[in-house]
Amino acid sequence: MNPFTINSAVESGMPILVAMIRKLAEFERLTHELEVSATSLRAALFGERSVAGALIAHAKAITPATLFTATPIRENQRAK
Repeated sequence: MNPFTINSAVESGMPILVAMIRKLAEFERLTHELEVSATSLRAALFGERSVAGALIAHAKAITPATLFTATPIRENQRAK
């Protein structure tokens, strides 16, 4: 059996995704740059003009390190 699975993000998972993004910003000491909410993330991922996608890895155990990368959305690419 695989130690983890990867699935596409779902709308009901927005609070978890926002929390993960906030934790990453805290770790990188960039919370002053963070502009995210469940509403804005939902629009970016699932809105009529979605501009991003997300995958979620589910593991049976917490691993010591997690890699998370994201490409910033330019102002003119933001979902309205």
